[in-house]
Amino acid sequence: MKPIRLEMQAFGPYDEKTVIEFEEMDHGLFLVTGETGSGKTMIFDAMSYALYGETTGSRRGVDSLKSDFTDKKPYVLLDFVHDGISYSVYREPSYTYTTRNGTVSKKSASSELYMGDECLCTKNTDVTKAITDILGIGPEQWGQISMIAQGEFVKLLDSNSAERSEILGRLFKTGRFTFLIEELKRRSKDKDEEYSNSENDLNWIARSAFWDPEDDVSSMTFEEMAAKLESYNRRDEAELKSLEESHVELEKAYAIALQKDGEAEALAKDFSKLDEESEKWKSLQEQKEQMERKRTDLDLASRSVAIDAVRRDRESHRMAA
Repeated sequence: MKPIRLEMQAFGPYDEKTVIEFEEMDHGLFLVTGETGSGKTMIFDAMSYALYGETTGSRRGVDSLKSDFTDKKPYVLLDFVHDGISYSVYREPSYTYTTRNGTVSKKSASSELYMGDECLCTKNTDVTKAITDILGIGPEQWGQISMIAQGEFVKLLDSNSAERSEILGRLFKTGRFTFLIEELKRRSKDKDEEYSNSENDLNWIARSAFWDPEDDVSSMTFEEMAAKLESYNRRDEAELKSLEESHVELEKAYAIALQKDGEAEALAKDFSKLDEESEKWKSLQEQKEQMERKRTDLDLASRSVAIDAVRRDRESHRMAA
């Protein structure tokens, strides 16, 4: 925030209208000097009151801002530029006054905030909130950084690290850097966890791996163990390839054996069938022999009958004669 113009009237020791043109000063750094009670601090109080409706510190309350040396209306008007945009904030503090009939009345505080010629808001709390949103800091932070000339900078120095970082971050808009730092912290934490997990995995491998007897694992670094295990892996891959080739050959031999076993089983079935047929043939041969014998017996019987008939016929003729 860059102050451009401050106007005060009936405000503290400034009974008459007083204007401070900051842009007319040749340098960005200037000194406010004067005797005690001359109104040096009131300049900062006027700026603070214009922005937030509060004074800096706790030296005076907002109800005691009206000058005791005039009956004019008290007010402050501050023109400033922030992020290249011009703003004007006008405030009147609450004060008491005597009416024409001699009664005492009280005027409530009022506020107005403009962006260029556009009125943004008029309610006291709305103006304060809008100023806080525009500048990114509230009245407490403003009070910690605006009174360096009066030694109030000690409030900033006495703040804890978190509060100081928040104040300075808002002033210098370091939010994107804070985000970057937090992101880097998160990534660093992830990498630490990844490294820890990898280390645990290597420790587990080191405990469970089958090392060659000549390997002294206790004296190896993780890199050396990884290199050694990699060499084991290459060796095992070569052995696995050889075993796979042997397995293929064995499968081929097994297929041939199955084929031959099938052929042998078929041949055995043929032999078994041949044995069965041989037995049948033998049985038929025996039956044939039996039939031949029966046929011979039948022929002999037939002949015997014929001969017996001839014999009986002869005996008949003989007896007849």
